[in-house]
Amino acid sequence: MSTWGERAHRAAEALDMEAIEATDPEDVWYGFREGAAWQREQLPADESVERAARVLNKAGWTCMDATHEPGRYDDCHYCRGICLALARTALTAATGDQS
Repeated sequence: MSTWGERAHRAAEALDMEAIEATDPEDVWYGFREGAAWQREQLPADESVERAARVLNKAGWTCMDATHEPGRYDDCHYCRGICLALARTALTAATGDQS
């Protein structure tokens, strides 16, 4: 998997944006706005939520059954469900979208 920066750069290229190399302030501002919009759209995407859920599980969030150690995300669908719900809620709140 590529880094977030590489993915953002590819998305900018797909939109035919060259704001990284632009010197015109209007072009730079347009590129910044479009890049920020792209990043906001990516946060609630399934891949981002999954990565955040795995991090939450490693940090100690489990199904609270006391039989699952943190980091055993793939072993328990309850752990996954809780972590996915927490991750989706947090990432949605981070974008300011409360829908």
